[in-house]
Amino acid sequence: MNLEKISSFTIDRPSIDNDNEHHIPIWLHLANEQFQELFRKI
Repeated sequence: MNLEKISSFTIDRPSIDNDNEHHIPIWLHLANEQFQELFRKI
């Protein structure tokens, strides 16, 4: 899982607070894909 990469990418965005509403759905989508991959491996 590349959660660290996703986290640092999000944290490094200077406008994350202003664009929060726009990025939350993308975050949820990414998290869903990551969890699906994890469960497939299990």
